[in-house]
Amino acid sequence: MRIHSFNSVANAYSTKVASRRYSQFLTLVHELHLNGDEQVLDIGSGPGELSFQIANNLNAGGFLHGIDLSESMVKLARKNAKSVGRDNLSFNSGDALNLSFDDNTFDVIVSSNAFPWVPDRAQFLREVYRVLKPGGRFGLVALSNNCYKEFTLAFKKSSQLRPDLFGTGRPF
Repeated sequence: MRIHSFNSVANAYSTKVASRRYSQFLTLVHELHLNGDEQVLDIGSGPGELSFQIANNLNAGGFLHGIDLSESMVKLARKNAKSVGRDNLSFNSGDALNLSFDDNTFDVIVSSNAFPWVPDRAQFLREVYRVLKPGGRFGLVALSNNCYKEFTLAFKKSSQLRPDLFGTGRPF
C-alpha cells in the first residue's frame, strides 16, 4: 500500500482506526514527561488524534507541528483541530524523509504508526535526529511490518464468521 492511498480512506481511517488508538496515544504522552513549553513535531500525524492529546498538555509556550504526506489527512486534521478549538498546533503536508525544518528545532518528536510505511527508515531516523534538539525526546509507536497483513487476514476470517458485523466487506 502506498502512502498516497491514505487520501482515499482518510475519513474512514479516522473513525475506524485512529480513534481506537487512544490508549497508545495516552501512554506515549505519559512517557514523554511534557513540561508544557516544548516545540513538538508529529510525523505522520494523520487525522490528528495523537497531536490533540499532546496539545492538551502544552501551555502558551508550547506548540505542535503535525505533518503528513497525505493531503486528505492534513485537511481532516485541520478540520478536527477547528472542531476541538485547538490553536496551539498546525498541520501541513510534509515528507518524513526530507523534513522542511532547520536543524535542532524540536524538543520532542513523535510518530505513531507511520514507521511501517516509511520506505527508507534509516533516512527517516537521520531526519528525526537532525531536527531534534540535543537532549530532545523521540517517541515512536510502530506496529510490526506484518501487522496489516495480519489485520487483513483476521478481518477476512471475522467477516466470514460474522458477515453482519461488516457491511462493506472491507476493513475501511
